[in-house]
Amino acid sequence: MRPHIDKKNMHLAQNPYREWLLDPSSLTEKLKLHCKAHFQVQKISQQWHNPNLEEAKLLGLKPRQKVQLREVLLLCDGNVWVYGRSLIPFSTTTGKLNYLRRLSNQSLGTELFKHPSLTRTHFDITTTAIKNVPVNHDNYPSHLVLFTRRSCFNLFGKQLLVAETFLPPCLGGSHAPNH
Repeated sequence: MRPHIDKKNMHLAQNPYREWLLDPSSLTEKLKLHCKAHFQVQKISQQWHNPNLEEAKLLGLKPRQKVQLREVLLLCDGNVWVYGRSLIPFSTTTGKLNYLRRLSNQSLGTELFKHPSLTRTHFDITTTAIKNVPVNHDNYPSHLVLFTRRSCFNLFGKQLLVAETFLPPCLGGSHAPNH
């Protein structure tokens, strides 16, 4: 599985986050390698939701077709490194993948990458203002702009959309938030 980056956003990946933005392997496994002691998934919410028009189009859904919106924080040694936002259509949560409805604080990536038939679309890379990420904003300057990658996963003929926003701790100690 070697997803490519959408050419219109190639310039966004020419930055210190490139290593994170373009890696097609399991983000969970990559984070675990960077943690000194403890990796954690912290679920913020998981509820049925209407995707916006762009998200519905990416997932091949009709307007107003519900998806399960799951938001999580991925932490290394107690620090938030990634904000994750997944949209899982109802049809994806049936059959072999019905366990996706009940992930709680489990890693979605760990579950997905268990399957050798998993495929992933290209990465769509964009920027996200820190104010749009559910983290402690006191730790970051209000003007901070983060990088987000988004791609669709396909498993057993079913799709889900995953967006991952990378926070400064991914770049190492000098870029970690102020405590």
